[in-house]
Amino acid sequence: TVTVKEDHELVRTGPYRFVRHPIYTGLLLGFIGTAVAQAEWRGVLAVILVFFSLWRKLKLEERWMGETFGARYASYKNEVRALVPFLF
Repeated sequence: TVTVKEDHELVRTGPYRFVRHPIYTGLLLGFIGTAVAQAEWRGVLAVILVFFSLWRKLKLEERWMGETFGARYASYKNEVRALVPFLF
């Protein structure tokens, strides 16, 4: 679950300069790599399921971040992509 911590702040440095959800990007890359290495249709299915699961959680977190940080998060959201730098 997403929770507000004391003195919670919006981080825009490190990997957050390139994507808003770098952990999700890493997880997806790991699943894609495993699917390619295994070369089975089940790998593609797993990537699709993980993607949609993470996308759902990402949307919930985005709403929460918008409520918490307001215009600062809206600006960040316009400048930095969610999962793939410069694309998506």
